[in-house]
Amino acid sequence: MEQPKAPSGPRRALRGAGLTVLGMLLAVVGIFGATPAQAAEIDAITDVRIVSETDPLDQWDVLEMQADWALPATATEGDTFSLAIPKDAPGDFTFFSGSFPILTPDGSETVGECVIEADRITCTLSDYVDTHADVSGQINFYAQAQATTDATSTQFETGTGTSFDVSIPTGIGIGEGMPAPTEPRKIGWINLDGRQITNFVFVPGEFLGEESTEVVDTYDSRLSLDEYHVYSAPKDEWSPNDWQGRFTPLPTEQYTATSDPQNHTLTVNFGSIPDRADNLYVITYTLNLPDDVSQGDVFPNRVVSDNEWTTDNEVIYFEASAVGEGDNYHQLQLVKAVAGETTATDFAFQISCLLDDETVRGYPKDVTVTEQTPVSVGAIPAGSVCTVSETDDQGASEVSFDPSNVITVGEDSPEVITVTATNVFPVPSVSPTPSTPPSGTPTTPPSVTPTTPPSVAPTATPTGTPSQTPSATPTGTPSATPSATPSATPSTTPTGTPTATPTGTPSVTPTGTPPATPTGTPSATPTGTPSQTPSATPTGTPSATPAGAPSATPTEGATPSSSSGPRTPSSPNLAETGAPLGVAALVAALGLSLAGATLLGRRRN
Repeated sequence: MEQPKAPSGPRRALRGAGLTVLGMLLAVVGIFGATPAQAAEIDAITDVRIVSETDPLDQWDVLEMQADWALPATATEGDTFSLAIPKDAPGDFTFFSGSFPILTPDGSETVGECVIEADRITCTLSDYVDTHADVSGQINFYAQAQATTDATSTQFETGTGTSFDVSIPTGIGIGEGMPAPTEPRKIGWINLDGRQITNFVFVPGEFLGEESTEVVDTYDSRLSLDEYHVYSAPKDEWSPNDWQGRFTPLPTEQYTATSDPQNHTLTVNFGSIPDRADNLYVITYTLNLPDDVSQGDVFPNRVVSDNEWTTDNEVIYFEASAVGEGDNYHQLQLVKAVAGETTATDFAFQISCLLDDETVRGYPKDVTVTEQTPVSVGAIPAGSVCTVSETDDQGASEVSFDPSNVITVGEDSPEVITVTATNVFPVPSVSPTPSTPPSGTPTTPPSVTPTTPPSVAPTATPTGTPSQTPSATPTGTPSATPSATPSATPSTTPTGTPTATPTGTPSVTPTGTPPATPTGTPSATPTGTPSQTPSATPTGTPSATPAGAPSATPTEGATPSSSSGPRTPSSPNLAETGAPLGVAALVAALGLSLAGATLLGRRRN
């Protein structure tokens, strides 16, 4: 239904954007956060325009408008940008009040929050802008032209002083206004405060009965009645462009009014009114909007009279809105690697970034990185050049960066750029661990036993006079001296120092000086010349001489064939335990030769 002009409300339905009735903006949300102490007013608005039809544009018309905005790279959470209507600007425009969020296109993130007062729009940025670059968007809002003007443009101004001329090609005219209604009619709109709907029901006097007329207005159940009034207005004083100025309160004795909140009705009973045909009777009331009102909500009203007439109307709610988005900022991830040995765990770095030779907001940043925990820093716009410096390398001998400690962030760079810092520490030299020294006393017997022990052990030296005298004096020097050193040397030199004395006889290898060669003459020396020369020369020296003086002289004519002890090594290269045996055997052989010579000498004498 066509809306009449009114000083306090819109004149007719919105043109464009598919809206057919008057509405206002409102988004019931809390004001976004508290403004940080360092918040600043930034210059973000780039254009302002009217998008609804402006030909013609009349007083009280409601206009849909748009403002484009783009944030500078330095914008941060808590910063604000604003758009105001200067005083005395042509058209005396007034914004519809309210508040609304700036959302990303998919509605998943909040870029900021806007609050609209009668003459100013102020938007406060969220932390979204700290993680995104090139953030921009658009605000859709509504204003009402409250004055006529011949000017073809009007002005809007940003909070930083930038002014925008907005075209109104035909100016703002007085328009046709609303003629006096000739039949029952209802109109309504949302107030500029954004919290209520105002309704008007017009009843020409001829539609009231002579005695009484009941008029019942049923409003939407989501609304609540605030206040109501009943007026009369002389038809002949009606002004199409100032009709509210002709209203006079109807005397209370001429009507009664009853509100029924449960049934959402307002009932007015008109009594018998004289000269009623000369007047218009007006019921006006305000309804409170619900807190959860949203774009496109429709609020219908229907008026029914017992005088057989009906009228209705609806108000479609529309709200200001804003959208914004930006590109994700790049991030730099710092990874620590360690080569070598160190007890250090924490490494300090500083990351600085420049964009067009200016320091990127929030930089430089000081961070501490451990080998197990990478650290990331963000809000790096494309085009930045970032430098990574290690401020405490914990004494590393070398520090390297992969791919580099200077990173140029391009449009095509990955969202997360990884830099690995490797600290090289020297590996300490280690002295060789000494092998286990010899324990002293040998613990392992020689691995090879003598292969040819003497075949006969020496027999005991006779303790008395020999049983017979040799039958003949030897014709020459006795050949009893061994012709050669016995071949009793073990066939294999022991591989290590012997660790134990052989278990055979003798049970212990002498460890000290070899037993002395018998120092005295055998206890009995034959008194005569031996009857025969010994039949054989011993083939080997016994491998060991008893520890004391021999108690017996070998029996004549017998060649020793075995020895119960180990053979004495004849080489000086043998282990120390074998050397005394070889010397003892040689001395023993010399002793036997001397003894034989002595016996021969006595025989000759």
